[in-house]
Amino acid sequence: MVKRIASAVLWFLAIAWGFNYISLMTGAPAIIGLLLGAAIGSFVVIDPFHLIWSQRIAPPGSPAPDAVAVSEVIRIRI
Repeated sequence: MVKRIASAVLWFLAIAWGFNYISLMTGAPAIIGLLLGAAIGSFVVIDPFHLIWSQRIAPPGSPAPDAVAVSEVIRIRI
């Protein structure tokens, strides 16, 4: 969760700073940069489609699902 929060803060800062730079050049309202940064930062934390953050990994010491399936196939062939 720490990685998600740190990443969201960095995305917020990058988007807000970048859009504020663009708004200085074009005259667009600066508040849009903060809103876009907040929206993208919250999307990074929530990640509704699991595109950024993968599911939780099994704790160390438990067999991996692929290893169990492979060992069962080997037992059947022997």
